[in-house]
Amino acid sequence: MADNEFRPSSLRKELAKCNHCYVNGTEKRLSACSRCKAAKYCSKECQTADWAKHKEICGKNSAHAAALNSFHALTLPRDITRTATHVLRLFVQLRTDHKGSPAKYFRILEAKVESIEDAKTFPDPWQESLRDLQNMRGDSEKMGRGTIAAIGVECPPLGVQMIPCGSLKRSSLSSVQLLPNWKDILTKDIEEGKKFQRFGY
Repeated sequence: MADNEFRPSSLRKELAKCNHCYVNGTEKRLSACSRCKAAKYCSKECQTADWAKHKEICGKNSAHAAALNSFHALTLPRDITRTATHVLRLFVQLRTDHKGSPAKYFRILEAKVESIEDAKTFPDPWQESLRDLQNMRGDSEKMGRGTIAAIGVECPPLGVQMIPCGSLKRSSLSSVQLLPNWKDILTKDIEEGKKFQRFGY
């Protein structure tokens, strides 16, 4: 591979930065916050130093774990291979009634499961996001870390933001009790600024 050829894994490392000192993932190994999985740190010292700033949004990031509701939407406990064939698509809008609460900045307008084949026909940057997702999933599976599901979040006029949910293994999902009313629960929890934590394990 030529030096100037695009490498998805290298680009992801370069774009990822420590939440405190902003060193990127190519300079130091970054670890995700164990609670919200969103913020990344290059050391325990940086994580400790950043906690006062991060703790408020940490729980809100966990509501991105609303995205993890893909367990239920994609029925992964029944068929984990659906991570490679389907994606959860969320349509959201900015709220004006959030009263300064980050957890209430958005409202879900629609949530539906789409086949990845159909998603390839959606407007840009869907196609690029799906290619990146496929590369991430392949890397994760090769390293034995499990597969990756994803949620495409759309907030017009902005393009889709793909939220990956990784380290998914059949053994860890086998005990999850599927919630047929996942959409109602997700919509209500986001509306109320709560974390979606009903995963059944």
